[in-house]
Amino acid sequence: MTPERWQEVRSLFDRALDMPAEDRSAFLDEACKGDHDLREQVESLLSADNEPADVFGSSFENVADALAPGDIGGKIGPYRIIKRIGRGGMGVVYLAHDDRLGRDVALKFIPVHLSEDEGARKRLIAEARAVSVLDHPHICTIYDIGEAPDGRTYIAMAYYEGETLRSRLERRRLPTDEALEIAAQLASALEAAHARGIVHRDIKPGNVLLASSTSGSAGYSVKLLDFGLAKMADHDLTRTGMAMGTVAYMSPEQADGQVVGPPSDLWSLGVMLYEMLTGERPFKGERGPIIIYAILNKDHKPAAEVDPEVGPVLSATIDRALSKNSEQRYGTAAAFARALTESQTAGHATQTQDSTRASGVARRIHRRLGVGILVLICVIIGAVWFSTKEPNIDVAHGSKASVAVMPFVSSTPSDSLEYLGAALTEELVDALSAAGFDPPPLPSFTGAGTADSTMVRAALAAGAERLVVGNLRQDGSRLRLQLRLLQSADGDELWADSLDHPVQEVLALRDELVKTVSRQLTQNRVEAISNTTPPTVSDEAYLLYFKGRYFWNKRTREGLERSIDYFRQALDIDPTYARAWAGMGDSYVLLGNWGFLSPEQAYPRGRAALETALDLEPNLAEAHTALAFALKDYFWEWEKAEYHFKKAVELQPDNATAHHQYALEFLAVMGRYDEALEEVETALTLDPLSLMIAADAGRAHSMAGRPDVAIERLESVLDIDSTFFPAKLFLGVAYVQAGMHDEAIATIQQAAEWSQDDVGPSANTQAYLALALARAGRHGEARDVLERLKAMSEKRFVMAYWIAIAHMALGETDETFRYLERSFERREPVLIYLKEGRVLDSIRTDPRATELLTRMGLN
Repeated sequence: MTPERWQEVRSLFDRALDMPAEDRSAFLDEACKGDHDLREQVESLLSADNEPADVFGSSFENVADALAPGDIGGKIGPYRIIKRIGRGGMGVVYLAHDDRLGRDVALKFIPVHLSEDEGARKRLIAEARAVSVLDHPHICTIYDIGEAPDGRTYIAMAYYEGETLRSRLERRRLPTDEALEIAAQLASALEAAHARGIVHRDIKPGNVLLASSTSGSAGYSVKLLDFGLAKMADHDLTRTGMAMGTVAYMSPEQADGQVVGPPSDLWSLGVMLYEMLTGERPFKGERGPIIIYAILNKDHKPAAEVDPEVGPVLSATIDRALSKNSEQRYGTAAAFARALTESQTAGHATQTQDSTRASGVARRIHRRLGVGILVLICVIIGAVWFSTKEPNIDVAHGSKASVAVMPFVSSTPSDSLEYLGAALTEELVDALSAAGFDPPPLPSFTGAGTADSTMVRAALAAGAERLVVGNLRQDGSRLRLQLRLLQSADGDELWADSLDHPVQEVLALRDELVKTVSRQLTQNRVEAISNTTPPTVSDEAYLLYFKGRYFWNKRTREGLERSIDYFRQALDIDPTYARAWAGMGDSYVLLGNWGFLSPEQAYPRGRAALETALDLEPNLAEAHTALAFALKDYFWEWEKAEYHFKKAVELQPDNATAHHQYALEFLAVMGRYDEALEEVETALTLDPLSLMIAADAGRAHSMAGRPDVAIERLESVLDIDSTFFPAKLFLGVAYVQAGMHDEAIATIQQAAEWSQDDVGPSANTQAYLALALARAGRHGEARDVLERLKAMSEKRFVMAYWIAIAHMALGETDETFRYLERSFERREPVLIYLKEGRVLDSIRTDPRATELLTRMGLN
């Protein structure tokens, strides 16, 4: 697959992934336009993604290699290729026919992208040699190893008719006797392998074949497949820290990247037996890193609590296999098999004694949604700096120094340097904040490496006496950061220095930056600043995270979607990177909050990521804020939402964003206007240059029924930036409240033009425009806007709430509540405004409104 082709496949996959499953087929019909190979490749990726966290560490590139077409119908050595039948632990598997011996075989090829990797070839050969010496009825037979003319290495294995255990489990859980028989056969296979010093390392249902057989009551014989991760004991062909295998079945030591031995295989067998008996896995989650965290840190629910028919003896046997300490598991596979036999005997005895009551027991399978959630900082638009500072350190000598950090820029245009410049700027702001300097968040400037008048005025307005400016450039394999400390009053240079590091050592550059600047500001705080711990140990993950932040800050649909991709890549490298989990969760919450993604697609994913972030770093303030958004917007868990808003303020009392979001996104919508106005004014005092906070201060007055004050505040924001969309839209709504219909129509129309994309203007602008037109008596034009809004909803997701607003404007109350009911069913985030939003005053006394609010838990 060429790089260009892969980019096309990946782009379509990303777009298809973020739409409802039922819409994907029509999308691919249009996008692939008869290119059947392209469609097959995208659908294969989607199919792989639907298997939750099934392969740890598998990148899209690995999947793309697996999709590369084989030589169907051709011949490789004595083998004639018939068809592709699957993908094993280390390559693509084909059905072939051995013309010499007249038998079918399974040929497994090393992936193309690993064809030149000597280590991968060694592992494949080791697999063949290791397994070929095992003559066991429950281990797949190896016939041959060879090399194709194009250099690809292959292994010829016995071909069996049948289905995998994974396929069987997708249809139903297994009866106890059948599950125990499968486990016993697998234990026998593992005992033989372990006796030869072979550890499978990848025990999972997909590697267990139920091969058709005339012997045995079940009609099949168990075959353990794919020793693709097999490792000869004491013969290290894989790096110790390499996390390979399938996440859900990994032992704690394997998930932690440690050396594994036979106990690891017994853990995996225990996980499979748990799943066969209960229909659930003991450790669950939406993504691989979530499962890894559970394996390493959380206790599983005993199988008997999930399904009482498992019985306490068998449940205890499984519990021992799932001991996190490998020394507490069974010493051998044979010992595990004996324990299973004993538990089966005990279970039968108990069943006989209790048969009269057991026959009526209903099966209970508890499925838990592995949700967790992540960050959200702005509800409508606007660039607000994301601060993750520690609590302020009490400064013993003198008052807090006032210093502002200007966004670092690059003298040579480069996306990579732009991301890195943003990262280093934010890291320095966080470090200085942690030491009590409280640098104000400042807007981005072009030419920030010079003391122009705009920069100086901004710094003075924020009370900053000094400015730190930086210019970043790359010279070959070196990164160079030129730093300057300027006097904000007159732009005089107080100090300058240059930092130089290899391009791959960005964390080292970060550390030196923090230490160097701290020394210049005050020797007394060097220790406090320089001890800030990097959020990750991986330079690559660090850069990927800030690439995600860069696109997150764009606050567009495409930007948020791209940010999620970068956050995912960072987590693939470091699944313990809490800020990356927070960033991904926040992006999903924003996609849902702004109507770019349906709520049921956005918020559960966001919550899962955010709760993972807080599991990893409980005091991550931005994760608390974003989780509060999700709990408020979609899950309607009001007390929990307020707890997390308040927790963010408690963790960062000098963080303007925390006060801002608590004010507008909880207190105001709950009708607690005095508290909301106090909080938003606190936020504005902490960050006087934030246009978003200033605009929301105006919106708070509008929500409190003070449109005159709102208009004054919002017009002041537009005096600073006449193109700031949130202020323009909020002003239009305030004009509607004040009865200034002509001004409202003109203002909202301009906001609508700014929001225009290939489908049309944003839905909220159209709803408010219909409202303004109807209030002005221009009902025909309001009707046209309503129809346009409905037409848009056929081309992209449009919240039903906005259509309800347009119907309400036209006095169509029944239609209004029909769409509000749809909004309720979707759990749209804006439906909360039914409680206090001034726009809906005319229908709030309707009993249907009261009933909706009661169902939301808001009455």
